[in-house]
Amino acid sequence: MDEQFIARLIALVERSGIAELELSQGGARLRIVKSPGGGAAQTAVETGAPDAAASPAEQAPPEPRRHVVRAGFPGTFFRASAPGQPPFVGVGDRVEDGQQLAILEAMKTMNPLEADCAGKLAETPAEDGAAVEAGAALFVIEADA
Repeated sequence: MDEQFIARLIALVERSGIAELELSQGGARLRIVKSPGGGAAQTAVETGAPDAAASPAEQAPPEPRRHVVRAGFPGTFFRASAPGQPPFVGVGDRVEDGQQLAILEAMKTMNPLEADCAGKLAETPAEDGAAVEAGAALFVIEADA
């Protein structure tokens, strides 16, 4: 699934009356959930099935399921509640479903960005204070099984 397609789906969810959209394509699954404030938060879950031809002994241990938390709308990304304050979360931290990860400011409104799964924070690709587009990857979480 390419980023333009994902961004168009996010915009569709934001404009429509639906609260959630889920799509599977080529072994990848995409889930877009409208946040309570009216914006959309998106998570792409990358999954892969083990090779059926390999014996159980030859199969590698399963990769952690990775959720990509993306911006539901364009705005300014903040990792902390205020300048000089510690970030809400850092790489290696355990996060819970619904835990605030950051703030996405749009039109002078501070929108909390929350985790939609529990797991370990693996990456934070976006820079603090950066302007981000809808669909931009903000966090990668190694989700609990």
